[in-house]
Amino acid sequence: MDSCVRALIGSCVKLLVGSSGFQAEGPPTQSYRPSFLDHIASINKKRGKNRLVFMAVENRPKISPHALPPAESATFLESSFFSRNGPGTELPSPANVREQGTVQDPTSKDRDFSFQPVRYEQLGLIVKYGRAPQVTVAEGQLLWALRRVLPTVPVPEVYGWTHDNGQVFIYMELVQGVTLEQRWESLDRVERIEICEQLRVMILELRKLQHAPGDFFLGHINREPLGDIVFTSNNCPPAGPFLSVAQFHDWMEIVIKTGIRHHWPGKELSEIPDPYRNSMPDDAEVVFTHADLHPSNVMVSEDSPSKLLAIIDWRQSGWYPDYWEFWGLLQGSLSRRLQTAAHHRHQASLEGVIDFSSPSDPLSPADLALARLTFNRLLDHCEPIQNNKPYKKATLVRLMHEHSRAEEVYLQKFFLYLGSENGGGGSASSASGVSKGLARFAGFDASNPNDVKKDAESAVDAFANYLFDNFFLPCMVDHRESKIYYHVSDVKASGLLTPQPTPASLSAPLLENVVGTPSRLSTLRRDCLIRDHYRCVATRAFDEDEAVRRYDRDGSEAKDDEDRPLIESKDSVEHLEVAHIIPHSLMSTDSKQQLSDSKKSAIAILDMFAPGVIHEIEGANIDRPTNAISLRYNVHRQFGSFKIHFESMDPAAYPPHTYRVNSAKVGSTPFLPSWLPVIRTFYLSPNCTIDPPSPRLLDIHRSCAVILHLSAAGEYIDQILRDQEEPYIPSDGSAHLGHLVSLKLSGWF
Repeated sequence: MDSCVRALIGSCVKLLVGSSGFQAEGPPTQSYRPSFLDHIASINKKRGKNRLVFMAVENRPKISPHALPPAESATFLESSFFSRNGPGTELPSPANVREQGTVQDPTSKDRDFSFQPVRYEQLGLIVKYGRAPQVTVAEGQLLWALRRVLPTVPVPEVYGWTHDNGQVFIYMELVQGVTLEQRWESLDRVERIEICEQLRVMILELRKLQHAPGDFFLGHINREPLGDIVFTSNNCPPAGPFLSVAQFHDWMEIVIKTGIRHHWPGKELSEIPDPYRNSMPDDAEVVFTHADLHPSNVMVSEDSPSKLLAIIDWRQSGWYPDYWEFWGLLQGSLSRRLQTAAHHRHQASLEGVIDFSSPSDPLSPADLALARLTFNRLLDHCEPIQNNKPYKKATLVRLMHEHSRAEEVYLQKFFLYLGSENGGGGSASSASGVSKGLARFAGFDASNPNDVKKDAESAVDAFANYLFDNFFLPCMVDHRESKIYYHVSDVKASGLLTPQPTPASLSAPLLENVVGTPSRLSTLRRDCLIRDHYRCVATRAFDEDEAVRRYDRDGSEAKDDEDRPLIESKDSVEHLEVAHIIPHSLMSTDSKQQLSDSKKSAIAILDMFAPGVIHEIEGANIDRPTNAISLRYNVHRQFGSFKIHFESMDPAAYPPHTYRVNSAKVGSTPFLPSWLPVIRTFYLSPNCTIDPPSPRLLDIHRSCAVILHLSAAGEYIDQILRDQEEPYIPSDGSAHLGHLVSLKLSGWF
């Protein structure tokens, strides 16, 4: 769940940081929507970068380190703890806290550094204690200040703090609720969006804070060093306080160079190149930042609708560059934060650049949530205004998402594409590419300026074209045009059908031992006909060649595999073909036994439907019975054109391998077979020696059929093929011809 909320929180923060990763700071008003660009007062150009700057507001709350309570010890007798628990009540002593801590967490007695907070349920109290940097008085001072100068930011009330034996004890309100991490899965979409909106408002409020006049710095609230865990857990020198953003970035440069110094033996730090320093925005605004907006640090109510109660764990907070909150949500290490701080935009060709292999690390729950929210917002904007010609691109992207068996994989690859398209210029591997894609559009909504919306529309269209050109078009053309095994030869140049291989003799070797495509296909047709009882799995028509063979052998006594007289089937005897479920040429290689880049892209897109499915069809598996069915010629054409599909029936109500043969076009055209829809139970081979068709592959085929129909991409491909057959070139035929030439060059047929 971590990325779920983290992602949505990230989108809220993204609203404050513009596409370049720098903050766009707004005036203090509750009326802000997710985009604040309507309130921009001016655009300053500094260091050659465009920055968004809002008009200054004089009445913004300010915090001065000099106004904070003393760090040594403090007890706030006016707090609700004392009014609620009555006069004479005292805060538990450090000794009592340690004792209760041992009871609540027996392992704490073996530690001297970091401890679980101790809960006093009856007192409505929780005590956070430990040694710096895990626990510092600065957190207590911040809670005290926020409750007074910025009460719109929900934080626990602090009751006091003290020191004992080198440890800090912070006494604060026990918030009666649950973490967003615990609550997230039970929230519906509306509640999730509402929580995100509340977080957005909270972040806006927090960013109203200003330094006291003449007291500018980057550091903790009390001028202590910054406490981000990437600094405190990596043996870094104290992170500040710094007097400028440039000074902060210079310090990070030293830290980075020190960390890689072993790669440069004998070199001084000044001689070691820093790959990030030139990308660090020294002109970034400085804003107050939580720096750890993890879902476990967001407290919400248990009732419905759930409400934001408090943000907890402020130990890493402080004055940071404005991009820090957002990048902190997306990245898990200092180096990754710095890599993504450089957000250069330029178009570049994606051929051979994007690595669409499955990312080695799954999205954190928060990143996944950000991906979901951003994806939905992009499609909610793009789909209603899309141009339906030549096909509905946004609809195709949305339907792919809906039909994916692994949403996370699809979203990763969607944002990897957007990140690579926008970042270009080098290999965009999974982690950095996905982060760039999320950063590019996190926080997007319909109130963004027109240029941002146009960018979103172009990005969604580009991804749709990627799916169309590299998967849907090749699959349909392959099913209908391939001269390899059963369709029109050489892009319909001759107009003649390529005959299917003759079935291998029953004494032929098993499929595992067949070498070479012709032998594999011949054996595949034999096995499918045997398994399917020589009948079309959709119409039940009997194979003409087999009927003649049996009649020649047995005369009028000839029977089918169910021991019924064949003479009764004379009106339903047809030539049958073997139809691949996933196209055969997807796995066909060139003369060097290599897959083309286009086919690698198609395989990557196929993996979006069902990760791991590639293992069912890789290599010779593409020609196994699990990926093929026996069909009558005209039904084969309709199946190959995704006009008909097989929908699995509920196994609790129907026998295994039962399907509804149907069409996504039912009701929209009268020119469909009259027998549709029909329910069929697949036959099994004698003794089940030949595998049945794969339900997963049939389900992918069904998804493709639905997507092609609802997005109108199928009609567009039909038009491309129809135009290619005409003796003249239509007005837009050059584009269609380009599609087919590209497929030909990529080895599809």
